[in-house]
Amino acid sequence: MKKSKILVSTALALCMGATAVIPAFAAENQKFTYTKIGDYNADNAVDISDVTALQLQLVGKEVITGAMLEHLDFNGDGGFNVNDVSEIQKKIVGTDYECYIKTDSSYKDIVQTSHTYPGYGDVEGTGIKSEIICETPDYIMTVDEMKRNPVKGGALITSKEQFCDIFKAESPEFDEEFFKDNALFAMLSVNDKYDSVGVYSFAVDGNKLIVFDYKMDTFEEYGEDCCENNIYRLNKADIENITEIEYYTTHMAQ
Repeated sequence: MKKSKILVSTALALCMGATAVIPAFAAENQKFTYTKIGDYNADNAVDISDVTALQLQLVGKEVITGAMLEHLDFNGDGGFNVNDVSEIQKKIVGTDYECYIKTDSSYKDIVQTSHTYPGYGDVEGTGIKSEIICETPDYIMTVDEMKRNPVKGGALITSKEQFCDIFKAESPEFDEEFFKDNALFAMLSVNDKYDSVGVYSFAVDGNKLIVFDYKMDTFEEYGEDCCENNIYRLNKADIENITEIEYYTTHMAQ
């Protein structure tokens, strides 16, 4: 798959003509850590083992404060109690649940439109720098979580709260300090495990973020889905006024 992605990038570079290729950021965050919100025993999953441990925690009546309180406050009501355990149980059995509720959900209000891009023709916009931080198989979300996600296609993330709201996970690398000067673009999709999606480059035209992305199809049915959480770092100053995302997708066959 790594080889396929290199071929895709090369092909796009040749077919996009006058579109400028902007140098990426220095690769400082290629590997990052994250913890699922509600993952009390830190095994990288929120499941019945966490419910059991949290129930024992409640019975012990130990006071939880600081960063641990924020992490265990699964439903975002300001404290850790039986309601958080109840919401985790709902998540495990696949019913509607509430997690990390925040008021800053502006990324959901951004209008998104899509176009097929055959690799020629003029597209307005000025290229901006980007750096890929996460790509499959280093995904954060499971297939089930991806299918439940209210964000369709991609999300422009400009705060820690937005990151947590999308991925239901916390990362020390993506804290308030990081988001002072940086933003993230997350391309979210569920595909056949042998299909691949990604972003070749970004541009800005007024209040519009232009995303040149690709999809590689194998034209085979393997009967197994996987999630792709491709995450790119952008300069926050480049995207502060974005209210619309426009995709130009090149479809390629392997």
